[in-house]
Amino acid sequence: MGGVVSFENAEIIYVAEDGAIGLTESFASRFENDMPFDIKRPMVTRKHETLIKENWSAICQGTSAFDAVKHLTPTKFFYRTFYNILFEMAPSLRPIFRSSMTVQGKSLAGIIKTLATVINGANIVKASQELAKRHLKYGAKKDHYTAVGQILLQTLEIVSGDKWTPEISTAYLTAYSLIYFVMLPVILNNEPVEITESLPATISKSEPISATAKRLTLTFDFNLRFHPGDAILLGLPVAEGGEVKRHYTIASLSVEGTNTIDIVVDDVSASSHWLVTQATGATLKLYWIESNVRFEIDSPESIPSNVVFVSHGVGCVPFLVMLEGLYRIRETFHGSAVTLQVAPNQADVDAYTSAVTSTEKPIEWESRSIHYAPTVSADKLKDIAPNLAHSDLYVCGPADFIATTEEAFVAAGGSKDRIHVYSFDNAQLGARKIE
Repeated sequence: MGGVVSFENAEIIYVAEDGAIGLTESFASRFENDMPFDIKRPMVTRKHETLIKENWSAICQGTSAFDAVKHLTPTKFFYRTFYNILFEMAPSLRPIFRSSMTVQGKSLAGIIKTLATVINGANIVKASQELAKRHLKYGAKKDHYTAVGQILLQTLEIVSGDKWTPEISTAYLTAYSLIYFVMLPVILNNEPVEITESLPATISKSEPISATAKRLTLTFDFNLRFHPGDAILLGLPVAEGGEVKRHYTIASLSVEGTNTIDIVVDDVSASSHWLVTQATGATLKLYWIESNVRFEIDSPESIPSNVVFVSHGVGCVPFLVMLEGLYRIRETFHGSAVTLQVAPNQADVDAYTSAVTSTEKPIEWESRSIHYAPTVSADKLKDIAPNLAHSDLYVCGPADFIATTEEAFVAAGGSKDRIHVYSFDNAQLGARKIE
């Protein structure tokens, strides 16, 4: 035998003299009619291993298909492409992926590493079947694994650019088919939980932070993972006999995962009024993370060194959360963060500055500064952030405010391609691309 296989896996996995790994004939013949792909006897060879590793290395370095301005990083290009195709081709799968796409994107990259190393995996049966068992609680069915495999190959072809070949395609499909085969006993003999578009969430705490705003804690039965700046999509029973869907910035931090989140809500609309007037114990629907701007604090190298936040009114909330995220990684983040909060009166935003952070106190940090102004102008930006030519602007507020801020930033020496708009545009629900 050319590899190492535990005794309990010998009836499933066969290792050839040259190190290639495949399925025993007895196991493969039992499940070949359940395998949707054409490879009914997958045998992963050392050549397949080399092809996958070399292709993935090329993808991570950036192929001819990668555009740094558009895609930011090669791995972002990979997972954004995958999830956008997945949710377009199989929208019913969206509820399986409730956490932040940036967090789940790293897990997706882990799948490729598994495909690349499956030939060396002595515990491949145990690991694959335990993964299938975990996915049962998310509602994953056999057809879902098929769709994921097809879209994964489509994605890899797109992001590989001119590096893609039929041989590379076969290598990936063979490795995926092998793992799929090993999972089939779990997939076919266990009933997954029913996929529900939303989860019930309970308002477990409601605390006023100003005359019109409250900090709410929502509790639910799911391990939700997200980054500073991510927003949650909620369904509120505001309309009689129906609901409205709205985004709210998550005001708490947890990359590892949690079943509680905080949101800060100002009573300025019918939906927000419903939220701030509910007693603890009230329930609503929780859908998934859906946002276009966040800081990936587990990857500090992806965060700009010089950050300028400009917000109008309650628009300061996501930036205060993102600022706290930077503070959490202050040992590895060596840049600066300048904040300009715009509102008719400073008192309108002071309450947020104190209450939005997890400590409910203003962040005291030498690398940050927070300023107030009734309006935004180029002179004001130059006054508080002299390094604008090398800064990234993050802006949040009404459309006219965003336009004014963008003009002021460019007039003050900033670059148009370093502007990031934090959007609360609920009209884009369901149409938003993964970013």
